[in-house]
Amino acid sequence: MSMKINRLAMFGPAFVLALLIAGGTAANAQVSREGTVTGPAGNTVTTQGTTSCADGKCTSTGTVTGPAGNQIQRSGTATRTGSGVQRSGTVTGPRGNTATTQGSTSCADGKCTSTGTATGPRGNTIKRSSSVTRN
Repeated sequence: MSMKINRLAMFGPAFVLALLIAGGTAANAQVSREGTVTGPAGNTVTTQGTTSCADGKCTSTGTVTGPAGNQIQRSGTATRTGSGVQRSGTVTGPRGNTATTQGSTSCADGKCTSTGTATGPRGNTIKRSSSVTRN
């Protein structure tokens, strides 16, 4: 089984937001991205989106279109804080069901810690946390 992955599709919105927010004091920035993933049976999924940043806050929107034409819409914001980033977002599926996400990332002394929650359309919530330490 092999998959062809367009490299632009590999860079998700969180990565783009982090790059733009970490970019320092630039007043405004905007990035548009698109990508295609082709599965082993030749089915394709396309992604497209835009991220805009100004004054320490980034807003991202995008669409994922599946092989049958069904679409998922997503949007989110990330805001720079004193020690990291606060983020929130929504994902709406093809039938109108919506999931929400929120979380934060903070860094100090060579270690970044990220926590977050995702709540599905029926109210079920998952929590996650991770950390990365520089050697």
